[in-house]
Amino acid sequence: TTVVFAPGGFAGGKLSVGVFDARTYEVKMVDISDKVDAAATAARHQDPPLFDGAAAANGQVVFPPGHANTVGLFNPATLVFRSFGINVAGGWKFSGAAASGDKVVFAPYDADAIGVYDTVAQSFDLVPIGHITGGREKFSGAAAVTSGEVVFAPYNAPGVGVFSIEARTFVVVSIGILDCNGKNYASVTVGAAFGQDMVVLPPYSAQALGLYTPETERFTDDLQGPAEWESMGPDAFSGAATLGSLSIFAPCKARHVGVFDAAKRRLLSLDFSDALERGREHFTGAVAVGGNVVFV
Repeated sequence: TTVVFAPGGFAGGKLSVGVFDARTYEVKMVDISDKVDAAATAARHQDPPLFDGAAAANGQVVFPPGHANTVGLFNPATLVFRSFGINVAGGWKFSGAAASGDKVVFAPYDADAIGVYDTVAQSFDLVPIGHITGGREKFSGAAAVTSGEVVFAPYNAPGVGVFSIEARTFVVVSIGILDCNGKNYASVTVGAAFGQDMVVLPPYSAQALGLYTPETERFTDDLQGPAEWESMGPDAFSGAATLGSLSIFAPCKARHVGVFDAAKRRLLSLDFSDALERGREHFTGAVAVGGNVVFV
C-alpha cells in the first residue's frame, strides 16, 4: 500500500524521496540531501534527473541513476536511504527499472550497457550492448515478464529491447518504420491475455499503441484506437501500470487517461480535459497499488 517516488532533483534546497500511503493518502518527503555525493549536489535544474525510475526487490526500492553517479537504495520500512557508487559514462545513464527476483535491471538511455543491481550480493554489473544498438536516448522504461526477461521501451532505439537476465543475452525486435520517427515510447507495462504475457507500450510521440508478445517475439502497432487518439499530439503518455487485464496510461501532455484492455484488445480514452491543462506536462509515471493506479 506504499508508493515510493524517485528523487529527480533538488527543490527548495532539498533532495527528497517521496512516500505515499495509499490507505491514508498521506505523503511524506524524506530529505536525503546529505546522503548524496558532491556531483549530485552540484546538479543544475536543466540537468537530467538524478534518479530516473524505481523498482522494489528484497525489501528495498532501487533507483537507477540518471545524472547521478550512484545507485539509490531506499528502505520504505525504515525510511533510510543509501548510495552505491558506480562508474558509468553518460549524462543520462539509465531511464527506468524492473525487478526480477532479487535483481533490478536498468534500461540503458545514454549508457552503452544494461545495468543490473543484485540486492542480495549488493553488487552492480554492466552488460554491454553498444555492439547491438548504440547512440543516445535509446530506451526509456523497463518491465519484467514471466519468462524472466526484461523488456525495454524504445525511445530512439530501432526496436524493443529484450534482455535475458539468466542467459545475459540481449536482442532488439524491430519496430519497423517507427524507427525513423524517434521519441516513440517512454514507458512500458505487462498485461495478460488468455494466459500469455502482453507487453504494452503507450505512445509517447508514436502514432499508435505498441504491443510486443514475448511468446512469438513479435511487435505490432496496428490496433485501432478511439477517435480522440488522433489528436493526442506528441509527448502523450509517459508511464503505465497494469490492473488485471487493464493497462492504464499516465497522461504526460495528453488530456486523457489511456486504457488498454488486453483481454478484449480494446483501447479506451477517459477524458480529463477539464482537469488537465493544455500543453503542460502532467505526470511521468504510474504504479498500481491497492486496486488503484497512482500517477507520479
